[in-house]
Amino acid sequence: MNTSKLQHQENQDVGVIQFKCNACGGHLVFDPASQELACQFCGNVQSLTESKIVSEKTFDESSFLVNEFETGEVEIYRCDNCGSISEKSTDGLAFHCPYCKSINVVLDKDIKGIKPTGVIPFKVDEAQVAEIAKKWIKGRFFAPSKIKKTRFDTFFKGIYSPCWTFDSQTTSTYHGRVGYHYTVTVGSGKNRRTVRKTRWKMISGNLDYNFDDVKINAGNKVSDKAFSEIANYETNNANDYKKEFLAGFSAMHYSVGVKEAWNEAKEEIRSVLYDEIKSNSRADVVSYINISTDYSQSTYKYLLLPFWLGQYYYNEKNYGAVVNGQSGAIWGSYPKSPLKIAVLSLISLALIGGLAYFLSNW
Repeated sequence: MNTSKLQHQENQDVGVIQFKCNACGGHLVFDPASQELACQFCGNVQSLTESKIVSEKTFDESSFLVNEFETGEVEIYRCDNCGSISEKSTDGLAFHCPYCKSINVVLDKDIKGIKPTGVIPFKVDEAQVAEIAKKWIKGRFFAPSKIKKTRFDTFFKGIYSPCWTFDSQTTSTYHGRVGYHYTVTVGSGKNRRTVRKTRWKMISGNLDYNFDDVKINAGNKVSDKAFSEIANYETNNANDYKKEFLAGFSAMHYSVGVKEAWNEAKEEIRSVLYDEIKSNSRADVVSYINISTDYSQSTYKYLLLPFWLGQYYYNEKNYGAVVNGQSGAIWGSYPKSPLKIAVLSLISLALIGGLAYFLSNW
């Protein structure tokens, strides 16, 4: 690292803070069990005042806020614990010092771009997440027996990942062509049979629909697949953003801006409207549905969501798991035992062969 460059840029340092115990001066971290700040050294607990009032930001598409920083841009900070000077990316809100390994949290005034409006604190702690992962891997039938004995105590790291949520009142007009299946009997004698046909119908109408907290993944640490599977957070019960919730955990700033996220949200909204129109029509099949939607009273929140991220290796291959830090829901990948797959395939073939023999001799 170029020391002279760091010294030259020191007047542009980003401000960071660590939380100190008022009893011994040790590091305080957020404790998921007590929902308070706990000292890692003397066990002292300091209360944390919570506020459930998270402001919704209003917008209209013609005056949309945009990203105010470049993701990956480098900033300089001085560790609040050891005093060392290091570089950090603008997408880090809380991060480990590379020298003393303690967590530094960026001061609110130095957060680039849009600042978080709310946070959902961790409720699942490190011991609980290890048990969740252990139970999960034991429930995977095809997982090798050896990996089911793995200890997950040190595999997971807690991280707050960014998320946009959107509310909107929508008014839509639509028209389309849908079909309803019915059957008729045709032919005679040995050629008599039942044939399925489709009766097509044109539909049109209006649909009013209120959307509340459409969630869009705004980070790059949690995959969209994992996010869609386990991000069932109670976002309407989030806390107002406070730095103290981040103490002891890493936290990432958004890499997907609010404008891009709103476009993704509208795609999800359209999908919901499409399914609602199809359901209301009671159609069996859809040829097409064209939807035109107006959005009003649209608002957004920028939330930090708790995740436990874990990685483990088996036979020199990397596998990962993600745990919802509020509910404990888990999603992940795991190795499959070739022996178990082969045995199950042989049993399936034997059953199919036995059934075929039985039917042929019935």
